[in-house]
Amino acid sequence: VDRVVLHSDAQQKIFLNGFDSKFTTLIRMGCGAPLPLDGVEDMRRKLGLTDGSPIIGSFGFLRDQKGFHIIAKAIQGLRTKYPTMLFFIVSPEHVFGSKEYDDRFYRFIRNEGMQDFIKIYREFLPEDEVVKTLQCADLFVMNYEDAPYGGGVSAAVKTVMRTQRPIIVSQSIAFSDLDQEVAWLPDRKPETIASAIDQVISNPELQKQLVTTASQYVEQHSWDQTAKEYLHVYRT
Repeated sequence: VDRVVLHSDAQQKIFLNGFDSKFTTLIRMGCGAPLPLDGVEDMRRKLGLTDGSPIIGSFGFLRDQKGFHIIAKAIQGLRTKYPTMLFFIVSPEHVFGSKEYDDRFYRFIRNEGMQDFIKIYREFLPEDEVVKTLQCADLFVMNYEDAPYGGGVSAAVKTVMRTQRPIIVSQSIAFSDLDQEVAWLPDRKPETIASAIDQVISNPELQKQLVTTASQYVEQHSWDQTAKEYLHVYRT
């Protein structure tokens, strides 16, 4: 191997444990351009989401470490204050998903009586269509837990950053390439997530700040820019 490309400082720190830094290059993961917030109400009607507000979204394959069940508990508690709040999970069926977690999560929803406020969309779509679907949410929570070996940075959150919606994330290496573009959870507990959601939902200025900063990140790390950085590596 002549060169190893890593996507975050945290990844680089882990990788360099026993390796020479001259073999590594840091290149942030690229992002597609943000999409305009048009047609949101039409999409909500199409997906049966018109009865809920605010709508809290999350995105990713149904796997245990994504923490969907913890977010669900947080939203369940928040419905005392926000009785029409919905949890909208966009989770395409895929080989990277977990059938075991699928079954356990759907059983959890039934046992906890959450069927009335959790909506799960399972269709696999082209990315731009995914983004338009995700825009039905008002805010996103990405509550990942690190795998024992650490893991890579999240491509899913880069897709969510195209929605022009505020994002809350856990302290996971999956988000270690981000900073002020997102709001950070100090831990993954339901009450912590509930407090963070309430803080962002009730603060339009904070929402605007998060969206603006995320949009700047997306612009700075466009796929065109990322391609130029890779090209430079190949040429040197």
